[in-house]
Amino acid sequence: MRRLLPLLVGLALGVWAQSAFYPEGPQALPLEGGLRIGLPGFSLDVDNNTLNLGDLINVAALLGDPQPTDVLLLAAKVPKGQASVAELRTRGDLFSLAWPFGEDPLTGMASFGLGVAYGLEGRARLHIGSDLVALAQEGTQPGDTLFLEDTQAAGALFDRLSLRAALPVLDGLLAVGAEVSLLYSRLASQARFAGALTYDDNGFDGNVSLRAFRGGGGFGYQVSLGVQTRLPTLGAGVLVRTLGKVHYRAEVTEITAQATDAAALDILDCFSKGESSSQVVCSTTTGQTEETLGLPTEMEAYAYYPLFLGEGEPLYLLARARGAWGGPLEEGWRFAVGASYRLLPTWPLALEVGLGGPSGFALGVRTGLELPGMEVRLVLIQRGGFLLGAKGTELGLSALLR
Repeated sequence: MRRLLPLLVGLALGVWAQSAFYPEGPQALPLEGGLRIGLPGFSLDVDNNTLNLGDLINVAALLGDPQPTDVLLLAAKVPKGQASVAELRTRGDLFSLAWPFGEDPLTGMASFGLGVAYGLEGRARLHIGSDLVALAQEGTQPGDTLFLEDTQAAGALFDRLSLRAALPVLDGLLAVGAEVSLLYSRLASQARFAGALTYDDNGFDGNVSLRAFRGGGGFGYQVSLGVQTRLPTLGAGVLVRTLGKVHYRAEVTEITAQATDAAALDILDCFSKGESSSQVVCSTTTGQTEETLGLPTEMEAYAYYPLFLGEGEPLYLLARARGAWGGPLEEGWRFAVGASYRLLPTWPLALEVGLGGPSGFALGVRTGLELPGMEVRLVLIQRGGFLLGAKGTELGLSALLR
């Protein structure tokens, strides 16, 4: 068996190079070749279940300096009777280095690999409850009670400096990796409504409030662990990110509205303008505090399998899954399947169909260009529709020197 290991490893590397399928994480550090230098790149993944790109552009045009109360503008756009969920993940990679060390005389692979990466990352999630939609659109009937606790938002923009290491095990048939990331929050925010309103023929009665934190300037951390196979046929891997959190110094603002036979517009004016009326007593308090924003636990799993249909390049079947749960930035699960084929010796192309997420489905391509000493990677996926009718998109561009 050990005499066959160099051949198996060589076949595995050849299979891996065929696919337009680029896993991320410490387990994917190179264990052969020389230094890899990652050039500046970016990725954007935005998704929601109710508003398309055209709606979001119209809302964005109304926003000057974004405030927590701008959620009322979005609530006015959401179809009546529905709740809205919007999620955003974005990343700007400024640089990365990865290099293998040593050499296993049996397999020819490196004894271990090390890496370092730095960039900016943004995360946000907004949930607008159906009761706030009813309040914003005056869609209530006598006897209705509106509970606003399920309307909340959270987001952060932070620097990420990551140190990575990978190690081949089981004679090179598996690679395991670990990553420790130091985070620094440039901007962090959390907001949540509370309280209830009862509606009758005279108007709304009750107490509601909005508590919002906004600030930045604190440190945090996150740990990642991953494993992937290096087999000549089936390829698979799992990456888990956990224990993530960012601290920040925040200004806290709380707006409280006490309504008695009030119209919906009077209550909305309290939150958006801070104005009281004869039916609404509006109060605003501010202060300073220290807050912590917990990042969700994330898991990514992927697999590929080559089909040899005759002479020439094989067709690769691809599958991937991603989940994020826990805390205000949780996303649930997404699944995707696809196929990849090398159209030209330097041009692999993968088509992908996905399920899950707020919009429900996705369709797009993952491709790349492999030149001597350089790789370019491109991702373009539409979610919940196409062009201005899409409810989300995933877009990414990166390159590395090898």
